[in-house]
Parts: sequence; C-alpha cells; structure tokens
Amino acid sequence: MVAPSKQSPAYRHTLVCAVAFVCLFAGLSHLGVSRAQTLPQRGASATSTSPTQAEPDQKAIAVQLASNSLAQAETRYGSGHTNTLEALETLGAAHEKAADYKSAHSVLLKAYTIREDQLGRENIHTAKAAHVLGLVNLQLSEWSAAKKCFETAAEVRERLLGTDHLETARSINNVGVVHERLHEYSKAALFYSR
Repeated sequence: MVAPSKQSPAYRHTLVCAVAFVCLFAGLSHLGVSRAQTLPQRGASATSTSPTQAEPDQKAIAVQLASNSLAQAETRYGSGHTNTLEALETLGAAHEKAADYKSAHSVLLKAYTIREDQLGRENIHTAKAAHVLGLVNLQLSEWSAAKKCFETAAEVRERLLGTDHLETARSINNVGVVHERLHEYSKAALFYSR
C-alpha cells in the first residue's frame, strides 16, 4: 500500500485526527496553549495558573480540533465514509473527555446509526460503537438505554469473538454495572460471574 502524499486530503485529514487524539490523551499544552499558560513560572506563587486550571481550555481545544476534522471529512468524503465516521467518533470522544455527555451522546448515536446502516448489526465495529454509546448512557444515568447498548454489544461480540474475549467480557460486565446501578444486585452478580 502506498502512503498518501503530504498534500493529499487523506493525509491532512489523518494528521488532523492524530492531533485531536494527541489533544485528548497526551497533555495538550503544545496545541494553542503556551507553557506560560499551563505551568507556573519559577518563583511564581502557588496560585498561578496550574495544569489542572488550564485543562478545561485544553479540552475545548480538543473538541474544536475534532469538530474541524469532522467538517473537513464531511466536505471531502461525505457523511458515510470511514474517515468521516472516525472523525465523528473522535468528536464524540472529545465531548466525553470534556464531560459534555449530552453532546457526546448525540454525536456517538449518529456514528452508531451510520455504522449499523452501513455494516449491519452483526459487525464488530457496530458492536464497539454500541458499547461506547452505552458508556455515555451510563454517564447520563440512562439505564435502560445503556443496558440495551451493552446487551447488543455483548451478543454480537460473543458470536463474533467468543465468550472468552476481553471485549465480550467488558460488554457483559457493563450489563452487570447497569443492574448494580438499578440496585438489582442478584442480576448484577450473574453478569459479573460470567
């Protein structure tokens, strides 16, 4: 396979997605936030801006980068393309990381729906999208929606990956988590023991 040239839209899209992931998971201070904004200077008092105080701005930067990436992908590839779905899921992850669960839910539901329409319910990528959507539903205390997502993911993963696979176990475990949150401890124990 030939790598895309640095001038190609695919390369630029991949680069923007990579930058968004770096923003989400690797500290973020080098992207639009100077060292002075994130770290106290020598001799500065303890009340200076600290990395934890700068964190909300960094999360906003990550959301903005992911949003820009999605807009570029939709323009270049259309709404159903794999690159667009990846950008959509990156935006959902950025919203989730920023604790904006309603926005994350909206974006990830759209991604799940597109995956299901394109790939069908019996697909490992669709199962992963269902599982991630279930995690956001947990954060929103939408227990029945979370349970449905995790059950869907568990069923598909069990058929495609087997009962002993880690991803299958995660989905099954999270069905137990939902039961526990509903104070249905005996049901939760059944899923935890699988």
